[in-house]
Amino acid sequence: MASAATALVVVGLALIFGVMRVENFAHGELYMVGAYAVWWIGTSLGAGYWVGFVGAILVTAIIGALMELLLFRRLKDNPMGALIVTVGVLLILQTAVVWLFGINSNPLVDAPIKGVLRLGEVNIPWHRLVVIAATLVILFALAAILRTTKFGWATRAVAQDKDAASLQGISIGRISMSAMALSAGLPVPPAH
Repeated sequence: MASAATALVVVGLALIFGVMRVENFAHGELYMVGAYAVWWIGTSLGAGYWVGFVGAILVTAIIGALMELLLFRRLKDNPMGALIVTVGVLLILQTAVVWLFGINSNPLVDAPIKGVLRLGEVNIPWHRLVVIAATLVILFALAAILRTTKFGWATRAVAQDKDAASLQGISIGRISMSAMALSAGLPVPPAH
């Protein structure tokens, strides 16, 4: 299950770097924000896991889009400045979570699917299998989107050559913001 979550994080990082050429050191903190959003919306507010899950995707995607619009777009010609900004965002997100939830908080999210699959001596919780299956579906869907849709073609064009993509009428800012929102929304953690 950890490998499935890590795969989504890595794909998100690759998408950001491919399109924007930014090493996003705050990407792990977006994962953390997603975890707290699932817990706060789903468990603390009592909305349920799936509502918390969707809410966390929206929260992290919005944060990602705002990061691109307010920070990275202004530093598109300054890769070192963008790198430093990601470290600043990392610290801001960590501080915000500590301020909002405390330093010793250990929120637990209930598994959305109960029970275990018994294979002889091995017991595998069903929610872990669902996470692995969902990760595979997300990765294949993302690959299909990037290969077959107009957005995917534009994203790949921007990743290959921004100047040529711009000359073809592709909005670099729109693609960058969409890629950042998509990559930030990918690593929403599962229940444990």
